[in-house]
Amino acid sequence: MTETECSNAVAVQVPPFMETAANEWFAIIEAQFVMRNITVEATKFYHVLSNLPPELVAQLPPSLLEKRSYEELKVAVINIYKKTKPELFAKLMSKTKMTGRPSHYLRELMTTAAKVGVGDDLVKHRFIQALPPTISPMIAAQRTSLCNN
Repeated sequence: MTETECSNAVAVQVPPFMETAANEWFAIIEAQFVMRNITVEATKFYHVLSNLPPELVAQLPPSLLEKRSYEELKVAVINIYKKTKPELFAKLMSKTKMTGRPSHYLRELMTTAAKVGVGDDLVKHRFIQALPPTISPMIAAQRTSLCNN
């Protein structure tokens, strides 16, 4: 058995696919490929394909499945779940509840705002609206940007 054939036989630990985090799902798989020294395009393709939900595979064009290109498969899957700017803006405007840590909530707002292309003022406004009434006046009075801290 050659070295390439050996690296193709190594098992990859793939997390369950998440529609809301397709980019991150691929990042985890690619980390597995690096750790397992998997470099063959077809091996990557089949690892990913075998771990996608059947309803997602059904949405892929047959020509893509015939090519067996990992990179093209990755782009196609990410594009299926990629949100448009209007969808992201609606998410930013409707996200008024803070769950968990305020810093995580602020980071999520900033990430979404960067994708949409809106400024820090809108992020600060949304963040302050989500804070408890006892804290929001103090944060609103600050002159420094929340997004640079």
